[in-house]
Amino acid sequence: MKRRLIFFLLLLVAIFIVYLQPVFFTRQAPAYNNQTNKDVSQTSLKYEPIKVSGYANLIGKSSSELTNILGKPLVSYDSGFGYRVNTYETKNKTSYVAANIRDGKIAAVKVAGNDDKHTVPFKSGMTMNDLTKVTMLYPNFSLDYNGEKIQFELMEEDMNYRPLVAFNNDTFASLFFNQKKSQLMGITYLDKQMLLELAPYTSIEGQLPEVYKTQLTDWDKVNRLKETSAFELLNVLRQIENRAPYTTNFTLQGRADDMIVDFLKDPRKYLNEERFKQFERMKDVTNPQPFLVVSDEFEQVLKKMKMPTVTGLYYRPVMDTMFQIMSFYSDPYLHTRFLSEGQQKVGVGIAEDNMVILLEDTEETEDSE
Repeated sequence: MKRRLIFFLLLLVAIFIVYLQPVFFTRQAPAYNNQTNKDVSQTSLKYEPIKVSGYANLIGKSSSELTNILGKPLVSYDSGFGYRVNTYETKNKTSYVAANIRDGKIAAVKVAGNDDKHTVPFKSGMTMNDLTKVTMLYPNFSLDYNGEKIQFELMEEDMNYRPLVAFNNDTFASLFFNQKKSQLMGITYLDKQMLLELAPYTSIEGQLPEVYKTQLTDWDKVNRLKETSAFELLNVLRQIENRAPYTTNFTLQGRADDMIVDFLKDPRKYLNEERFKQFERMKDVTNPQPFLVVSDEFEQVLKKMKMPTVTGLYYRPVMDTMFQIMSFYSDPYLHTRFLSEGQQKVGVGIAEDNMVILLEDTEETEDSE
């Protein structure tokens, strides 16, 4: 009996030791396992610039350097946002080149379609796999701008269709891949300030530079020039994808212009209360957050404006017309709107930082006015 009692006492002591040991003798677990450490090192890896080449060499230099290569600009106008926009003659209908000039210096060079030696190592039509042979792609970027650290990151969609490449002269290139074949169809070379002002990627630290409208005396003239350049660029991108070029007429173009005027006059008339509040919060160009009206919501706007036969979109803010349209083409949600197999008319309305694009099916034999 005594032996049994001792046995049970020892058994109880052993049980208490086994089960209570984690309470009194805890061990510190490692912060991350090996797999986690590996993932963290990949996402926090500092980006490595590649050797500068082509148009990236011209960023920050006098605009005359670009004139030496492309000739005098065909069109030049004040963007209304602190820089001029020059467009240049190209050799074919499937290419388009423009530049942003700030204080006489090249702040950005934008290329769509067929390339030349000045886009090397990038080439129109190259795939993402081709690009990875040129450079490693990075999701996180940390920049010093005017003494402040600014960080932004590329989402998965950005990495797949709008990756960013840094050069070793402190300039960058945003690459635009279309959605249909995931092929490169546009490039924007730009300096640090222009990159942060256009803000195409998600900012996670630091204050982006504020963008102010210039006090232009003739915004209407600038708006019309931007509409014309938008129409030309849309047709270049359209033909790159082997679609019939857009036509237009005064009726559809007038509807696009009228739509912006009516919408901005009383947006509450066309948006529900929640969306109206969102629009009011986001419409300040000094804090350029996007506001998009598309799909069912846009159809309701069109019905109220008695335009039932057209489709399209409204977007704000648009500070750089060419950059924004190439962004539309690299967006899986928006790109499909430009892929109609049939003949279409397009109307582009621009009012300062607002853009409306209207699309309407038409018979191939119909003449544009």
